[in-house]
Amino acid sequence: MSKKVSRSSELYRKIFVILVLLIATSILAGCLTLGNNSVQGGSSRSRDESDRSSRDRDETSRADDDERETGGNAWNTKPDDQAGRSDDQGSKQDDQGSKPVDLPTDVTDGLTRDIRDLIPDEMLQIIIDIGMPIYGGNTPPDMTGTFRISPVTLLVSNFDDEEKPGRVFVDDLITFSEQDNESLTIKTRRVNAASDGGGIGGFIVGTDMHFTIFAVEDRVSVSSGNEYRTARLYSGIMSSEGIIDWYSITLMLDEGLNPTPTLLRNGQARLTYDADGFSERTG
Repeated sequence: MSKKVSRSSELYRKIFVILVLLIATSILAGCLTLGNNSVQGGSSRSRDESDRSSRDRDETSRADDDERETGGNAWNTKPDDQAGRSDDQGSKQDDQGSKPVDLPTDVTDGLTRDIRDLIPDEMLQIIIDIGMPIYGGNTPPDMTGTFRISPVTLLVSNFDDEEKPGRVFVDDLITFSEQDNESLTIKTRRVNAASDGGGIGGFIVGTDMHFTIFAVEDRVSVSSGNEYRTARLYSGIMSSEGIIDWYSITLMLDEGLNPTPTLLRNGQARLTYDADGFSERTG
């Protein structure tokens, strides 16, 4: 009888141990499952936050690009690529030109009335269409000094020109003097190996370090005696050592009564620029 009781007790103990082990295993498995779900949830949240952060950086980059693309107050964007851009540029000009600028005289589009009287509207539109940067405003930088434009390179013509884009012309030395920011006037002198333009009165507009200078020159052909009138515009960004992103356009305003075959015709223009991007101050 004693042996039977002993065997029964031992059997009960074994059953009890097995039950305890089963319960412990079940509890441990549950804890492991909960832990895995927590880790996966945390990992998923981390990935979501990382994705949101990545999108935020992309949005910031696009915003920065927009700032660069729309910054400044030039009518025309920098003419890196002329083909196919006239319509887009004209649209931008219409948008910007609708905002009057507070200038000393009755003006719109950031240009003084003197400039609007000097350059007819149809000729001004040609200048815009060809891609010449124009910086309007009544706070241009001090341009006093002499600057070397080199290499003077043809960017584009608006007619069937024998001179093709990339053609390099002789260096120019441009001197600006007698600048008056009350009347927004300035005197220009252009000298190169081929000619000395002498001193020509002109008008200046701009904002901060950006500028555009308008000058009109009446000339007489040595060979034919023909009298004609051209407009020259200069645009860029002034710095302490020179001019950044210099652009210049020559436009025929009036070819005269007896133009020579080589003379530009009314409305024909050439846009040139300093191909290395910097025009050093020489005086």
